[in-house]
Amino acid sequence: MSMIVLHSNWSVRSIAANSMILLVWLFCPQLLYALDPKLSPQQYYSRIWRIENGLPHNLVHCLEQTVDGFLWCGTENGLARFDGTHFKIFNSINTSEFRSNSIHSLLEDDQQRLWIATEQGLLRYEAGKFRVVNLEHWSSYSKIFALAKDRMGRIWIGGSAGLSCYFEDHFVNYSISDGLPDLFCRVLCTDKKQDLVWIGTAKGLVSLENGKIQAHRLQNEGSDYILSLSESPSGILWVGTRGGGLCLGKDGKFAFLESPEQLSNLSIRGIREDCDGNCWIGTNKGLLRFYEEKCTAHFPKDSPLGESILSILEDTKGNLWIGTGDGLIRLSVGRCTMVTDLEGLTDSNCWIVYENRQGIIWAGSSTGLSRYSEGQWKSVLLKNGQFLDTVQSIAEDSNGGMWFGTASGLYSYKNGHFENYKISDGFLSNIVLAILPETDGSLLLGTRGGGFGRFKDGKFQSLFKIDSQNAYDARSIIKRTNGDIWIGTNGGGILVEHQGQFTRYTTRDGLSSNIILSLYEDRQERVFVGTQSFGLCEFRQGQWNCYSVADGLLDNTIYQILEEQQYLWMSSSRGIIRLEKNSLARGSRLSALILNRQDGMKIEDCNGGSQPAGCKSQDGRLWFPTSRGLAVVNPATFSNVNVAPKVFIDQLLIDDQKLAYSDKVQIPPSGGNLEINYSCLDLEALDQVQFRYRLIGVDPDWIAAESRRVALYPNLAPGKYEFQVMARRNNGSWPDSNKNIELELEPHFYQTLWFILSTAIGLLTLIFPIHRLWTNRLRLREKYLAKCVEDRSYELHQEVERHIRTSELLVQSQKMEAVGKLAGGVAHDFNNLLTVILGYCALLKHDPNLKAEQRDLIDEVSNAGVRAEELTRQLLAFSRRQILQPKIIDLNAFVLEAKRLLERLIPENIAFRIHLEVMRCFVKIDPTQLHQVIMNLAINARDAMPQGGMLTFLTRRVQPNSIVFDFPEHLKEVQLVEIIVEDTGCGMSPEVKKQIFEPFFTTKEIGKGTGLGLSTVHGIVEQSGGAILVESEPTKGSRFKIYLPWVEATPSDEASNSEFSPSAGHKERILLVEDDVSVRKVARHILQKCGYRVLEAGDGVEALEVASECLEMIHLLITDMVMPNMGGRELVSRLIKHRPSIKVLFFIRLQ
Repeated sequence: MSMIVLHSNWSVRSIAANSMILLVWLFCPQLLYALDPKLSPQQYYSRIWRIENGLPHNLVHCLEQTVDGFLWCGTENGLARFDGTHFKIFNSINTSEFRSNSIHSLLEDDQQRLWIATEQGLLRYEAGKFRVVNLEHWSSYSKIFALAKDRMGRIWIGGSAGLSCYFEDHFVNYSISDGLPDLFCRVLCTDKKQDLVWIGTAKGLVSLENGKIQAHRLQNEGSDYILSLSESPSGILWVGTRGGGLCLGKDGKFAFLESPEQLSNLSIRGIREDCDGNCWIGTNKGLLRFYEEKCTAHFPKDSPLGESILSILEDTKGNLWIGTGDGLIRLSVGRCTMVTDLEGLTDSNCWIVYENRQGIIWAGSSTGLSRYSEGQWKSVLLKNGQFLDTVQSIAEDSNGGMWFGTASGLYSYKNGHFENYKISDGFLSNIVLAILPETDGSLLLGTRGGGFGRFKDGKFQSLFKIDSQNAYDARSIIKRTNGDIWIGTNGGGILVEHQGQFTRYTTRDGLSSNIILSLYEDRQERVFVGTQSFGLCEFRQGQWNCYSVADGLLDNTIYQILEEQQYLWMSSSRGIIRLEKNSLARGSRLSALILNRQDGMKIEDCNGGSQPAGCKSQDGRLWFPTSRGLAVVNPATFSNVNVAPKVFIDQLLIDDQKLAYSDKVQIPPSGGNLEINYSCLDLEALDQVQFRYRLIGVDPDWIAAESRRVALYPNLAPGKYEFQVMARRNNGSWPDSNKNIELELEPHFYQTLWFILSTAIGLLTLIFPIHRLWTNRLRLREKYLAKCVEDRSYELHQEVERHIRTSELLVQSQKMEAVGKLAGGVAHDFNNLLTVILGYCALLKHDPNLKAEQRDLIDEVSNAGVRAEELTRQLLAFSRRQILQPKIIDLNAFVLEAKRLLERLIPENIAFRIHLEVMRCFVKIDPTQLHQVIMNLAINARDAMPQGGMLTFLTRRVQPNSIVFDFPEHLKEVQLVEIIVEDTGCGMSPEVKKQIFEPFFTTKEIGKGTGLGLSTVHGIVEQSGGAILVESEPTKGSRFKIYLPWVEATPSDEASNSEFSPSAGHKERILLVEDDVSVRKVARHILQKCGYRVLEAGDGVEALEVASECLEMIHLLITDMVMPNMGGRELVSRLIKHRPSIKVLFFIRLQ
């Protein structure tokens, strides 16, 4: 019974709805059917936003559009405000008031405050700030599920603690004790005509009226769990349950819709009735559309909407916004509606479309012909049930007969029957691309590769004969107002027939291309020509004007041209272009917009190349064929395309710090780095919005920002500015108004006028003293630089002198080195001679038959040889080639003996003074080297006292710890003997004293000293295991102290026996190896004299040959160390390998 009542009521509602639709059609055609109920699901245009597009979470629980136009999305991860392009996110990360990021419901009240129901409490957003709303008798962490507003402006709140009503800052609470079946109030809905609130719980549906709660039994299994509620404008209550279906209520009576195939076992989570009478049902298995009690569409699960529909909202423009488990979706009727094979076309790949006088739409495709009438598309077949072959042209003659050009010739269609005409004239092709009916019943035909002809009374006639080299396609034919026939060809330009005579327009006459795709004459008798890849041409007053992308055309390939009021509509390879005709005459950039995939097209590239590739139907809609179906455009819906989007300032920053902003902003002193983030509120244009801005006072003209939404101005100077920004949609016209903000950047104190003036005055008063100070500084600088030049000149002079002196010393050193090498060489050879002389003297002295007189003479020769040997050693010492022969000597006795020698070298004006240690001082040193040390120090003292003075020698035994000196490690723990040589001469400066022991350093004039004396002293002392230091001051003389280790002496140590006392041999065999013949000879005589048998060899190689014959019989090897070919050391190493026990005696001739 309830069903009958409901049906009768709905029929009345349907009549009212249809009446409203008729009124809208008559007076507001652009608003007709925001979401046309006649369209199939795939004809709606959908767009989706997910996390990657800026959404905070893909799970969208609720939606709300506020009065200012923003779309608010409640997600699982916070609240998002959407302006059509960008999401601004609010959650616990950036907003402390959010205790939970899970948003369940949103509601704007009459004061334009946004209420936000979260998992943990209630929030309210007003004037750009969030505030926590504390519910009386509710926990601050209570779950809020639902929000609703009644006609009195009261806010109803449903949650985990029951029901609450907010009005004038007071709360009234309802719980189980007041009649609620369950504390969990999950969904709310208010009656717009009476004070009635519907509450959906997990245990059924209840209503609250005048403070009384009444339960309503829906009488269907599984229908107690209420998930969604919605009231239609006519007062119908839609109730969605979990698994129980969809229920409708009117006047307290409820009944379930009988549509088990769509609603059984579904959870209905969202319900929304739009302004067109569609009722949209969101379920866990996708979206359903109901119209007049019937389910007219079920969106498949593989559609962009998916299966989980959570919330539905219709915005002020009639677009449907759907919150799903996988993103936010906008469902709308695009500016282009597509008709495909899913709607009944024979084939989606359409080539032509045409409407006849009866309002029937015909579409030709590659596989046949389709016809649209009485709201349905049907395929048109031949009598035998076959499809027409590639329909490429359509026309209607004056008698209402339809003609079709196909790949198989020309077809006529009258009274439901087809008749085929094969083209017999050899000049024409069977592929007909264009048909133009004449008033006399004839047809003008354009064919592929066959030119242009006429068909009349069943016969074909060629009107323009072509040869094989000019086999152009005739693609488009029009008859102008003046009666001329224009034919567009594929490569031959445009043929014009005037009273039986043909002329031609080509690129030579001003066309941009000879490949013509379409022709059109407008109401002003201008001819427009669409070309392939070369844009649009206009023939006006006998002249050609051409337009391309460079002029703002948006594409250069034009397939079809249609006219609607002041616009040309053209299909192209990039979409459908709307061109404002008035912009052609202005000479400026063309005013055009383009429709593409974002406007509902499934493909941008349209089809063309035959006639007609588009048509205008009687209802004003424009039809264009594509490979994915027919694109249908209603120009009436473009009346608001030039309405500028609402621009707003989203954020204002100075030096990266946010500023509160209004129409006038006072900016405190700063670095002047200004950043202005702006946007626009347009939920339709989306990505097709363009911006431009300027800052008056900085920018001389507008800055084209395109889609960029930020303006940056670094280092702004203090002052007053005005920022202006405006937006337009899809290359439309710029609006007359814009968003303005006045800015005043306050200066720092040092940027103010009073500071600049006071600073200028202060600087003027300081100029004179500063000038004087600066002049004085310049003078001082001049003096300083002059002094620097003088000092540098002196340094350069000294450097030059040092260089000259060093050069002279180098020459002197080289001379001394040459003399040393000469002395060493002479001493070496002289020593060999002395060895022979002294050797023979020794032999002669031991001859028992020698007379005394002869012995005396030999002694004299021997003594002379000894003196010569001493001279040789001095030469070797000079050349640094001597070998030390340390001996234990009495230092006191040695100094006394040296004094006797020095008295011959020291002048009489220098007195000697000797202080010797009481105890005898023994040291182990080469006497010759010690003699040279004393001689060098004495001579150095003599040269320091040219006017005479005192020369002192002192010896004593000391301990190292009693002397302030850094002794070497081997001298720190032994007793030392100190030798002091002191003079009373001129002394030395600290600088000279630092260099006194350096080789070649001398303070004497060039030629009077080598600089090697003290260096030699230093080297001998250190080589002998001692140390030396010097104490000296200018004019106070110098004191040299030599420290040598003290040794204990024994009588055997001091015994010296220089007499040769040979031992007698017993004919032992000795191998004598010596390269000098005379030395080897004397050695042989001595050895033989002593009773030894001697084998001789001149070098190591010869000795190996001698030893190879009698190695076992050799008792002793005597060999020189240094010999040619093979030295003594290598000789011994080889002989030891064969006889390890052989005895060896090395000797060095330098000794």
